[in-house]
Amino acid sequence: MKRAALVFVVLILCHASSLEAYSWDAYSFGVKAGFITANTTETPAGWMDSSFKNGFAGGISVEYPFTVNLSLQSELLYVAKGQNGGVATPSVAIDFTSSMSSIEIPILAKLTLATRSSFRPCFFAGPSIGINVGADLDIEGKYLATGEHFTGSADYSDVVNGTELGF
Repeated sequence: MKRAALVFVVLILCHASSLEAYSWDAYSFGVKAGFITANTTETPAGWMDSSFKNGFAGGISVEYPFTVNLSLQSELLYVAKGQNGGVATPSVAIDFTSSMSSIEIPILAKLTLATRSSFRPCFFAGPSIGINVGADLDIEGKYLATGEHFTGSADYSDVVNGTELGF
């Protein structure tokens, strides 16, 4: 699947390098930056519910209009996701923070509604591919019998999906 993702990225870059064949007036470029709050719905049995983790999302976009109201928009985004949570047993209490970083590439059809004012709502739809570039787990815990604290961290990139597809 990583090979398919790499081929996809190369094709996007080849398309971007062929912009010279078109009028520069047709394309518009942009920079995006924002805030993401993410969580996961699946935690191992016995774990307490997890909570949302805040992160950064940002990147670049290019848009090609077909008509005044219809265009194709492609983006290359860095997205930081994760979750906060905990595990409690009779002998130990653990708080954890997982962090996942990915490169996401949505290819979106953009429909802009024509209105009589300067307000022009847009609707987006299309596929997206996400490529995992890192996954880390930080833990902080306490042995309840002795009160001793411990910390640790681990890279868990090899146990999460390398790519994710979305729409």
